[in-house]
Amino acid sequence: KNVTCFIRFIFDRGEIQTQSQNMNFGLVFLCLLGLIASVAPSPIKDENPCDGKADGVYEIRDVFRFLRCRKGKASLRNCKDGRYFSPVAGRCIRGKKVDLTTFCKGRGESNFRNPWDCHNYITCHGAQSFDRECDVHVELNYDPYHDRCEKPALFPCKELNPKDIMAEIIEAELIVF
Repeated sequence: KNVTCFIRFIFDRGEIQTQSQNMNFGLVFLCLLGLIASVAPSPIKDENPCDGKADGVYEIRDVFRFLRCRKGKASLRNCKDGRYFSPVAGRCIRGKKVDLTTFCKGRGESNFRNPWDCHNYITCHGAQSFDRECDVHVELNYDPYHDRCEKPALFPCKELNPKDIMAEIIEAELIVF
């Protein structure tokens, strides 16, 4: 089922296309409040983000998703749980494969969702990573779609699961020995 939250934004099972369709009015209210967890405001604006781009995958500020351009059409894809998008690899990778010191390698200059701490965001300047805290006194989550920190009710927290990362470390140690 497609859900249109904003003009020219279609959310279809994790994909976003730049079109407009009708939607159930009951969902409009939930969508405007940001209460539909699988639907988030899109970084895809009225213009087509794939104009002038070759077919392929591209980073966005939400590291748990990526932009896919195919035949001039844009769609957003979700990474599987425990993974985030790496522009160097051109795919979603496991969380332990990169850390803060190498996070910005291959990324554009921008702010990005911190996959390890939803209350922080990462600013990439060149290949350097700067970990930025939303607020030291109030619990806020970084919203990569609006490039600002929001109350948790407005933008839910998502982080890589530490258990998955530890399982990778243990698995790697078992393979080495």
